[in-house]
Amino acid sequence: MKALTVSSIKYHPNSTHLKHNLSGYLGSLNGQEQGALVGLKQLLVGTDTRLAQIPHETQETMLLRYLRRCSFDVNKAAVMVRESVLYKNKIGLDKIRTMSAEEILGCPESHVNQYFPSFSHGLDKQGRIVTIYRAGLFDIDSLLENTTEERFLMYTVWRMERIRAMMGQLHCNTGYFSDSQLLIFDQTGFSITRFTSKMRNFVPRWIALLEDHYPEANGTTFVVNAPWLFSAVWAFAYPFIPKITALKISICGTDFQESLFATVMPKMLPGCLGGLRPPLDNEKPIFYTGINMKTNGTSVVSLTGPQTPQQ
Repeated sequence: MKALTVSSIKYHPNSTHLKHNLSGYLGSLNGQEQGALVGLKQLLVGTDTRLAQIPHETQETMLLRYLRRCSFDVNKAAVMVRESVLYKNKIGLDKIRTMSAEEILGCPESHVNQYFPSFSHGLDKQGRIVTIYRAGLFDIDSLLENTTEERFLMYTVWRMERIRAMMGQLHCNTGYFSDSQLLIFDQTGFSITRFTSKMRNFVPRWIALLEDHYPEANGTTFVVNAPWLFSAVWAFAYPFIPKITALKISICGTDFQESLFATVMPKMLPGCLGGLRPPLDNEKPIFYTGINMKTNGTSVVSLTGPQTPQQ
């Protein structure tokens, strides 16, 4: 796959920032933002930032994610980039990228995915990867009977790197660059009894990992089938979520399909969310295996069982 260049970046025409004339992205930077990007690049001269980048992407698109996350505060963004690179070097990210899920977890992936099922499942109307978490089934106590918290956090890194590889593959196959996902947290099966001390310890660490080292990876989030008891969990988690991320989250009850289908076509979603695809199997995480684009811009995604996407 050829590396991107700034001049080759093309966003999907349905991208939110294009539809609403939002700045902060290549091609739509105002003067202050352009100056911040130049200043951040100067501050990071001599720093190898590749571990903070999506494979094959430009440094500029990566730096803009950190700048948006830091409200274009150049010094804060520089610290955040350096700390992220340091962390990824410390955990041996290059090695993690080559490992299997079982090597990361110390057990078969199916043994933990049933307690926090997550799936990469199609594209939304902006060409972003759709990631589904069956969060209502999240049972940290049972999950930790099969692996450790540290291993599961490394598994989160492993999955994020797989998704980033898919983003690179998407650009190669479609011509559109996307560096964020649409997230769906399905709260079906939620039980307040699983909101234990282990859960309260894990959730802030999981959020911090994603926000600190994969900023702006969340393009839009739908929390669906949320019962009224979920408000207790949301009240706990909300303070740990950056404001820029919280603004992208919509919490819905069972009447969510009209809003969700405005963003994702039903043929991209499983039946449990009112879509047209087969049911999800909690023991078999799904990854992309092939992506094509019809001439009318409609995304067609071929899905099978667990598979490492092509780099």
